[in-house]
Amino acid sequence: MPRRSSPDPLAAAIGRRVRALREAQGYNLEKLAFEGGLSSKGHLSDLEHGRLIPTVGTLQTLATQLGVELLDLVTFPDTSVRHRLVARSATLPVPLLQRWSDEAEHVPPVLTAPLKALKRAPVVIVHTDRPPRGAIPLVELHEAVNLGVHGPVTAGRWIKGDVRTRGLPGAFAAHVRGTAMLPRVEDGAICLFRRPGPGNRSGRIFLVWHRRLGPDAATGADLLKLVDKDPVVEGALLLRALNPAVAPVRVDPVRDDVRVVAEFVTVLDIPPGADASPGR
Repeated sequence: MPRRSSPDPLAAAIGRRVRALREAQGYNLEKLAFEGGLSSKGHLSDLEHGRLIPTVGTLQTLATQLGVELLDLVTFPDTSVRHRLVARSATLPVPLLQRWSDEAEHVPPVLTAPLKALKRAPVVIVHTDRPPRGAIPLVELHEAVNLGVHGPVTAGRWIKGDVRTRGLPGAFAAHVRGTAMLPRVEDGAICLFRRPGPGNRSGRIFLVWHRRLGPDAATGADLLKLVDKDPVVEGALLLRALNPAVAPVRVDPVRDDVRVVAEFVTVLDIPPGADASPGR
């Protein structure tokens, strides 16, 4: 395609991705142009600056040379959460991606109900000492440890709206702070929790209290962790973050003072401006 006199916006966005991935892989223009089958480094430079619109074949060749998927060249992390998630997944271990895929394929319908319900009815945060009918308490995650989710719950803020909690005993909502559970849970997200359910807990996300540990020292996050059986120490558990930068914690459920407080259900999509006045 002929060289453009001014950059095309979409082509420029693709070019920035190509350049970022090229530099991350340690390629210079000449090396990637040669190994990627382009006519010259000037051709690649034009592509990176949006002065030409690359063909799908050219992008596939570049993706293969850079060791990424074609999808990664047309993913723009600054545009949306989904794009950020796709971009982040490019550098994550395949076993972790496989686990997420398996979890997504087997999410029970009840877990997706809150997100579907938000499209039909407004959800608000209500400030009142008396719980509105059908509302669930909203707390900070570290407060949930002391709320007594197995018994009566007192709170000054409530999530009210079409958030379905049928089949979710002890349901409550909580703010999650920190980056330990990225990309599943963003810093400051409001999440739905339930009383810990029966069955094998391996690979599920729980709010865990441990006598020796406070909030996550690396990120300031509360102990919202994946719970896995320890493959090295028999009988031990690994409390893992989704963020690979946060080291796992090994605990012995018999000797250590550790308690599973609640099970993560989903992130609630609370719309902006959903904080109602007291008593509403």
